[in-house]
Amino acid sequence: METRDDLLKRLATLEHKFDVLLENRVGILEDIEQINRLQHMYGYYIDLCLWEPMVDLFADQGAAIEIGRRGRYVGKDNVLKFLRDVNGGGVSGLRRQQVINHAQSQGVVTVTADRMRAQGRWRGIVQAGGGP
Repeated sequence: METRDDLLKRLATLEHKFDVLLENRVGILEDIEQINRLQHMYGYYIDLCLWEPMVDLFADQGAAIEIGRRGRYVGKDNVLKFLRDVNGGGVSGLRRQQVINHAQSQGVVTVTADRMRAQGRWRGIVQAGGGP
């Protein structure tokens, strides 16, 4: 039969485990929110063809981009080259009378339990026109 002290120790252990789980869950939700915010910034920059600040959103290590069926570009320099030269025709910024709007939806973000890695994917509908 457990003593009162044993029960209090078990209760304290359970409270600690609960606090750790709650803190981790809140942390994961905050991580997901920050990743969604990052994705919104990405959409803002791509709509305005602001390639340099867009590339600054990528990590220094492991940066990569793949849009449509144009291949995968690895490294920040190659990401910038793709965005500016392939996507932007060698120009940064919107051209006169050019309009680009991305509607991003169906975002799914997964964060590992240790919060060291995350992965996300979104669907995008692009409305673009004007310019030369």
